Amino acid sequence: MRGTRAHSADMIDFRELREKQVVVIGTGAAAMDNAATALEQGAARVDILIRRKDIPRVNKFTGIGSQGVVQGFVNLPDEWKWRFLGGTLSAQTPPPRPSVLRVSQYPNAFFHLDCQIEEIAVEGEGLELTTSRGVLKTDFIIAATGFNVDLSKRPELQVFSDRIRFWKDRFVPAPDNCRNGVINSELANSPDLGSAFEFQPKVDVICPDLRNIHCFCFPATRVPRKGQWRHSGHQ
Repeated sequence: MRGTRAHSADMIDFRELREKQVVVIGTGAAAMDNAATALEQGAARVDILIRRKDIPRVNKFTGIGSQGVVQGFVNLPDEWKWRFLGGTLSAQTPPPRPSVLRVSQYPNAFFHLDCQIEEIAVEGEGLELTTSRGVLKTDFIIAATGFNVDLSKRPELQVFSDRIRFWKDRFVPAPDNCRNGVINSELANSPDLGSAFEFQPKVDVICPDLRNIHCFCFPATRVPRKGQWRHSGHQ
C-alpha cells in the first residue's frame, strides 16, 4: 500500500509522520537514525522491531581498521583478505551509541527484541503487523534492512557497469574459506580495484577510460589490488 512504507535509503518526508505511529525494522545505524528523526519530528509512537535477542554491542569491523591492518592489508593474498572480511561482515555491526541514545530518551519509543514479522495486512488507512511477539498496528513502516553493492543500479555507472571487473571475476574462494560454505555476495560483487583504487575492465573487455574513475566509497575497503599503495589519508 503506497504511502505506508519506505526503505531507509528512500527520501522520507518525516514531517508527514507527525502524530503517526511508526514501525522501524532493523537495529543498525540507519534504523536508529530514522527512528530518532521520526520521534524528533513529532511521531506519536515509534516501535523498533529487532530480530535478534539483543542489540549488538561490539563492532568487530573496527578490529581491521587499525593502521597496521590498513597498511598491510593490500599485501595479503586474496584468500586471507576474504577470510578477514568474511568474518567481520558475518557479525552484526552495532548501531552507534549516540544514535541509540537519541531514540531511547523518548518515552514513546519502544524496542522489541526477538521480534520477527510473520504477516502484514492492510487495515483501513494503516497496517497490521503480526509478529512473533503479537499484533502491532501502525501507520507507516520504515525498513532499515541494510544495503547492497550493485553498481548496475547507480545511474551514473549504468552505461558501462557491465564492463567493470569484480572480485568474483578474478577470485573464487575455497568452500572452507566461506562461512557455512556460502560465498558472500557482497564481497563477490565488490569491484576489483587497481592500486590507485581505479575501476578495471573485465578480461577481454576494452574500456581504457575506466582507469580515470576511482572508487573511494564503501566497496573500496574490500579489495584494492596488490601493488604500490601510497598513504594518502585513506581510512
